[in-house]
Amino acid sequence: MAEYTAEELFAQGLKAAEQNDFTTAAGCYQQAADLGHTEAIFELGICYLFGDGVAEDREKGLALITRAKDAGNTTALAMLAKYYLTEAPENMAGIALVRDAVSNGNATVLDLLKQVCKAVPDRVKGYEDVLIPVAVTDDDALFALLQFHMQRDEMAAIHFLEKMVDLNCRTARYHLGMCYMEGVIVEKDEEKALALLRGLGDNA
Repeated sequence: MAEYTAEELFAQGLKAAEQNDFTTAAGCYQQAADLGHTEAIFELGICYLFGDGVAEDREKGLALITRAKDAGNTTALAMLAKYYLTEAPENMAGIALVRDAVSNGNATVLDLLKQVCKAVPDRVKGYEDVLIPVAVTDDDALFALLQFHMQRDEMAAIHFLEKMVDLNCRTARYHLGMCYMEGVIVEKDEEKALALLRGLGDNA
């Protein structure tokens, strides 16, 4: 009987999965994973997470995907972030994982977080402090945070904009300036508005 390398077993698993033969795919991934193949460990985790070719076992699936992530698989990190953000938002380990990824500049996880927070503003809880530095130059992050504060208290939104202005966020300066210019939420104050808006047309 021929012996296959981990890479060959992984390739066989991918081919079987393409043919919707998930039982064979899972078996190949398992053999490759036993030989330490990181991508196979990840794919096997997916199989267990969704019950593809094996009995569904989310705990085992997450453990395998975490193992792949710890070995440096960036796709595994993104999958874990997506799972925790959408399926288990209160999971403390998941929150820690997402926070760590965003703090370390992982753009994929940041994009996932912004999408989720835009759709469900309350998801900002637990991530506000890691989103604020991003929001200085990232309008999507800024508006996710602003939406979170607006749904709770309009003045809290104003205070948030003031905080972002102190961090030199140009978009926050514009919106806070327009609030004062038009008397939205705050009392109309053209002098304060102009002070905020002055210079925003400059590139510097």
